Amino acid sequence: FSGYSLGDVVHNLSFTDVNGNAQSVSAALLENKLLILNFWYTGCQPCRSEFPTIIGAYEKYKDMGVEIFAIDDQGDPIGTIRDYRVDYKGESIALPFPVIKGDGGEFGRCELITAFGGAAYPYTVFIDRAGVICYVHEGIIPSVTLQSLIEHFIADDYEAKLGRDILSS
Repeated sequence: FSGYSLGDVVHNLSFTDVNGNAQSVSAALLENKLLILNFWYTGCQPCRSEFPTIIGAYEKYKDMGVEIFAIDDQGDPIGTIRDYRVDYKGESIALPFPVIKGDGGEFGRCELITAFGGAAYPYTVFIDRAGVICYVHEGIIPSVTLQSLIEHFIADDYEAKLGRDILSS
């Protein structure tokens, strides 16, 4: 397993979520979905602050070809990850998208975020419908930025651009 950079193609990553379900990049691509990998951990306050934005985007776009995997690769116990709750619209809810303990199996602690070029949490990676890593964001992603990126990547006339070029067009 080697690292990925902006512009690289990702097809073969597979995970088991905290509920025992298989999740993979290739399955999302077969369904022609934009895949967002959100790296976080249970003790990360900025991650907790960002989740309402991520959940809101998921609720808005999940039926329009968007999938989100929340990946905790900090070594948190699976029960702690499974029981994690966030405040969303005045309620304490579980994350509504696949939640993955990313430090199991073939990956060690923090190995996945590092492989995608991340060094701080939260860290968000966008993989377009062709499997290309097309955008990465370190830190809390603003709602307007997240929605602009999603709308760009799911548009029928989507034109592949990488990184900051997307937001400047």
